[in-house]
Amino acid sequence: MPQGQVLSQSMRQEQVLSAQMLQKMALLTLPVNELQDTIRKEIQENPALEIPGNNSIGTTDDVPQQSANDTAYDDFSQSYGTDTADPDASDRKSAFIENSAREDVSLQSYLMQQLDDTDNLDEDVYNAAQVIITSLDANGFYTQQPLMLFEGRPETPQTVEAAVNLIRSFDPPGVCVRDYRESLILQAQRGGLEPDELELLTRMVRDHMEDLRPGRLASLARQLRADEKDVNFCFGFLKELNPFPGAGFADTQQVFVVPELSVHKVDGRLELNINRANAPDLSISEDFTSLASRPGLNPEEKNFLNTSIDRARMLISQVELRYQTLYKTALALMKLQRDFFLEGPSKLRPLTLKDVAAEVGVHETTISRISQAKWIETDWGLFQLKQFFTQGLTTRTADGGHEEVSRNVVKDKIRAIIQSDTSGKKLSDQKISDLLAAQGIKVARRTVAKYRTELNLDSSYDR
Repeated sequence: MPQGQVLSQSMRQEQVLSAQMLQKMALLTLPVNELQDTIRKEIQENPALEIPGNNSIGTTDDVPQQSANDTAYDDFSQSYGTDTADPDASDRKSAFIENSAREDVSLQSYLMQQLDDTDNLDEDVYNAAQVIITSLDANGFYTQQPLMLFEGRPETPQTVEAAVNLIRSFDPPGVCVRDYRESLILQAQRGGLEPDELELLTRMVRDHMEDLRPGRLASLARQLRADEKDVNFCFGFLKELNPFPGAGFADTQQVFVVPELSVHKVDGRLELNINRANAPDLSISEDFTSLASRPGLNPEEKNFLNTSIDRARMLISQVELRYQTLYKTALALMKLQRDFFLEGPSKLRPLTLKDVAAEVGVHETTISRISQAKWIETDWGLFQLKQFFTQGLTTRTADGGHEEVSRNVVKDKIRAIIQSDTSGKKLSDQKISDLLAAQGIKVARRTVAKYRTELNLDSSYDR
């Protein structure tokens, strides 16, 4: 048969995310400081927006309250009046723009923006990618292997792999990997090295990091049976890379924290409040709306006016949706983690995104997004929403039964055992495992070692 290029037609279904959908998902993810920046930018650019006179900046007196036994969400509502002109609206806009706090963008928000900007992306890959991004730490490394994030979920390993590869193609280079070694190798792969150079650099990073210093390169070349010039080249290349690619971004663990939620015990009941003090109420200017309905406008003027009004309406509805979803998520957490809020962190129970999504009535990825970079104030301190989602371990109860406890609870027990040890014997991981077993918590020695490392606690030898 003759070979060559041919033209053909085919039909297929493909979901393309609209601009409104992308903005909705982006606002769900934003921490309050970045939400404030988004509102500030839109107020500066869109003359249809104004801040009404009854704006409640600086107070939370009118926010809704719920007890743990309440399940109704319909009392959470906010009206945006547009039926009265307000001569002071421009002054309030200027005050908000000038007084709003400005913060740097976090790594996860930067990655999310690139994800939203990716064209013609499969919906399953998109959803998987956002879950993975929200699970990365401040350096851009895994806190949990990607496949483990999707246990019991419909995403296939192929979808997860595609999502990982997509994130690895984003900037900064070297994110979505296990550790700094993998990050350096990934950056080298994107750096245009020849295959033999990349193979040598990979061996140097994986097996000889302790020898990567001036004065030891000749010895390293002999160990690798490689030309010393090639080793020196790879060493020079490595020095230009960043082993911690997220270091240049705002660390959501370190920036000034503004809790958007609070749950406190009041007269034996749990009370939930949502703080909207840092995001002003918005409305559409009546004068601007009237101007758009005037006769005699040319097409360009009419298009500008209508587009500005549509953008204002979309922002208002998406900000409101963000707070409604945040409130519903917090109410579900208050119900599902009731013992934590009443008795403290030791009562934190295993909880998945799927559990809360079912309670709220939304997709798991929505819960994943809304839990990103959001803080809640409790009687036990400040916590990120994502800290309430942990895997569990099986423990033995006093009556001989079994129950699930959070990994965070086990970590706290390991820390307490090490810090309270006064025997001078520097408890080994195996001994800690035995002590936990005596408390009814069966944890393997290697799991103890893993949790101890995550807690930044030294081994018995180093202690």
